[in-house]
Amino acid sequence: MQEEKKHPIDVKIDAMIEKDGSTHGQIRAMEEGYKLWDAELNRVYKKFYGGLSATGKSRLQVSQRAWLIFRDAEFKLLSAIFDKLEGTMYLPMRVASRVELVKRRAQELERLRELGGE
Repeated sequence: MQEEKKHPIDVKIDAMIEKDGSTHGQIRAMEEGYKLWDAELNRVYKKFYGGLSATGKSRLQVSQRAWLIFRDAEFKLLSAIFDKLEGTMYLPMRVASRVELVKRRAQELERLRELGGE
């Protein structure tokens, strides 16, 4: 089975962790990854939105608003879980969980956009 090519954002995160694998370095890499994936999500959303009909645009807006509510609720859940854990290894894991959530949404919107959007 062919290995899937890593997204450039993930390559950058990995390189940052490779350069500084300390807990602080991992957190910094994940925080940068979050910013980059959030920007990618916004870029994909705008591109997707621009190619939709009026009905499609309305549905995408409703979907994204609902996802933002879900994201915020999920972040609160992650905080509740990670706040109870002891150990420095959980600090980068906490940020990585947030990164993955935003990354999955960006990738899902890109997949839907590539399918034709309507």
